[in-house]
Order: sequence, then C-alpha cells, then structure tokens
Amino acid sequence: MRNLFLLITILWGTTTFAQRNIRTEILNYQDSTYNIIDNGRQLVIDKIINNDIKKANEVFLYLINETNPDYVSFYPAEAIIISIATQNFKQFIKFAKDIQNFNKDKKKFPLYTDIYAELHAHMNTNKDDIHKALTTSALSEKEKNYIQIYLDYYFNENKLLNRQQIKKAIKQDPQGAFVPFLKQMKNLCTVMKMEIGLGYQHNILSGKLTETIDPKSLSNIMMEIDFFINRTYFSIYFGGRVNKVTTLKALPLKEVDESYSIGEKVHITKTGLALGYLINPQSKFKLYPYVDLGIMALTAKEYDEDENELFTGFMPGIGIKTDIVFRNKKRNRETFFIKPYVVYNTLVTKNSNFKGHMLSFSVTMGILFGPNL
Repeated sequence: MRNLFLLITILWGTTTFAQRNIRTEILNYQDSTYNIIDNGRQLVIDKIINNDIKKANEVFLYLINETNPDYVSFYPAEAIIISIATQNFKQFIKFAKDIQNFNKDKKKFPLYTDIYAELHAHMNTNKDDIHKALTTSALSEKEKNYIQIYLDYYFNENKLLNRQQIKKAIKQDPQGAFVPFLKQMKNLCTVMKMEIGLGYQHNILSGKLTETIDPKSLSNIMMEIDFFINRTYFSIYFGGRVNKVTTLKALPLKEVDESYSIGEKVHITKTGLALGYLINPQSKFKLYPYVDLGIMALTAKEYDEDENELFTGFMPGIGIKTDIVFRNKKRNRETFFIKPYVVYNTLVTKNSNFKGHMLSFSVTMGILFGPNL
C-alpha cells in the first residue's frame, strides 16, 4: 500500500512539473518575425499620418521584401490602399496587375494589430490631395483611369455607376493584366435594396370588358414589395378595387351552374410580378422600364366565397417606373420613397366578355432598406 501511494505521488509530481514547464514555455515564447512585422506595420501608418512619405515607403517595402518570406506582411487590400495613401501610383499599378499572386507563396497569415481605421481616416482627410497627385502624375491616361476607378470605388462615390465604369474598362481590354483586379472590384460593387410600399392605382378600361362591368375606370389600393440588384428590378404586387363595380350583363359563375345577375357588385383583384431594368444610372431621376406579368380576378361579391369566381385571366403588359427618394437627415440616409408609374396591360382570354385593355396610373409610397441606387 505504501509503494502504491509513493508511485501515485511521484506520477502526480512529474505531471505537475511538466505542466508548469509548458506554461513557462508558452509565457516566454516570442515570435520575433511577428513582432517586427506588427511593429513595422504600425510604423508605416504613423509615418503616413505624419506625412513622412519617404520613410513610410521604405518601411513598407522592407516589410514586404526583407522579412521572413513565409509571413504575410500586408494583405492585398492594405497594400493597395497604402500605395494610394503614399501616392506611389506605380506601386499601385504593380500590385493591381499581379493581385492574384499577391501573398501566393506565403505560409503564415497572422492576425496583426488593425491599421485600417487610421489608414481610412487619413485617406478621407487627404482625398483631394490624392486626386490632384494622380492628375499630375506621369502615368499613362489608361493607368490613371484604372486608379480613378479604384478611388471612386474606395470613396463610395456611386457604386452603381462605378460598376458600369468597371464593366466598360474590362470590355475595352478583356485580356489585360488589370482584368482580375477589376473583376474583384466589380464583385464588391453589387448594390441591393428593398422597398415596401402602399399605393393608389387608377385604371382606365377599354375593349369588351367595358360592356361587361361598370364603370369604365377602377380605383385600386396596391401593396408592393420591390427588390433591386444593381440595375435589375423585380417586384411582387397585389391589390383590389376600392370603388363600386357592378355587372352590365348576366355572368356565369365558374363553380356552380348559376349566373350572376345584372347590376350586382363585383370584386376585382390584381396580383403579379414585374421585371425591369434601370436605363439611366447617372441620373437623379431614374427610370425603370419593365415587363408586367399580372393576373386579374373577378368574383361575385354577394355570393358564397367558395363558389363566387366569375373570371381569372392572364394580364401581361409593359410599363415604366421612377423613384423619388427622400433623405432622413437624422440617420443621414435615404429611408422614404414615392414611386409614380404607368403600365398598359392586355387581358389574354378566350372569354369574349372580358377581352380588353387596361391603362393604369399609380403612385406608391413606402420605406426602403439598403442604399439608394
């Protein structure tokens, strides 16, 4: 029993000693390369802020070229921005052309002290100086254009317009060395927003439909949910009439062998989808021509709800919308919109009672989520 106790004591002591050794080793461990790079990165930012551009470039290039090649010194976005901040545009061109191979052979990707916040603040403060330096630089006009596209992207001038500039630049030189860099920017320039609105719609009817229901104009309340991805517009809408509509002739009910009498009230609903495209992204008064894929349904209002269908028909059309957006000064962003639009639909049906056309004028108001395009 004494021997067993002695063995347990020895094992416990050995384990405790080993654990203490590991703890001491961890506490004493220092990655000198990490420390050099982390301190150097902060020194670069300090020199940029204090306008010692020459020294900032020297430290920046030392960290990239002279430190342990297994370690990442700067990530691509950081290197690109530092090149702009130090107005070393030739260095920017070099990095942008080889963006896919930047840090390609690196094996260690440490989490360094963040430098982006200070760098971004400096960029915003010196925005005008950077633009002036680019204008007077000895670069070719093509290279200046690439850098200007990046500056527009970085300073978030207009992401939708910026995306168009990038696509144009790629189209002009599809095999160029800048294309991978431009494509990365284009992917980051995706703009999305959603709008939810409630509106009034006035419909003017024509064709045989006007001989079936009265009056020749309808007033609807419409609910819309709109989605915008870059220049593409997609909408889901539904609504119903608010004015009194009556039959001008006896109409058969679909579900039962009966007719709905002349002069009875009719309920009308419209639902559908709309798909459009922004044609003038540079204008404040934006226009969205669109294709409308609607369905119109007439039901006998005074009849049993399960057996009251008079007519349901496909109603394709074409239209055009615009957005009038208002800025919330407290939140410093766009939050409210008014959307006027007009659409012309045709009822596609074999039922001669309901053949006709509909010209609609609408105004929708609501709130938007996401940046204004």
